Amino acid sequence: HAIAFGQRSEGQCNIPNRKTWAESLTFSRAALKCYVSDARVARSTGEIRVLQVFVSTSRTGVSVTCLSLAGEDMATVKVHEGDSMRVVLGKIAEAVAVPQECLRLVTPDGTLLYPMPDSTLAINALQVGVGEL
Repeated sequence: HAIAFGQRSEGQCNIPNRKTWAESLTFSRAALKCYVSDARVARSTGEIRVLQVFVSTSRTGVSVTCLSLAGEDMATVKVHEGDSMRVVLGKIAEAVAVPQECLRLVTPDGTLLYPMPDSTLAINALQVGVGEL
């Protein structure tokens, strides 16, 4: 099943078949394909939402900016030195209105920050240098 949002006349709702022509002609099974859903659908269905996180530092502290896999700026939250990843995940979940258990964070190098012990300090998980705080 699929749900699409957008203008059908502009091809925004056209979801390609999971099988290629070659797979259809040879009666082969479809190769694994995954479609990333819109944030509105993820909120209502409890689907996993993946965000890429970028850390920045300034005189005022450390911030984490979260982008969707489509590159859309979803949220920016402040990180304090003693914050656990659970606390930071909670801040991000609240900012993007997605249940915390449905949220997954990925670093710019592709590292999935899940699963992780609740006590893990955010500055360690996000590899923020001590001198940057």
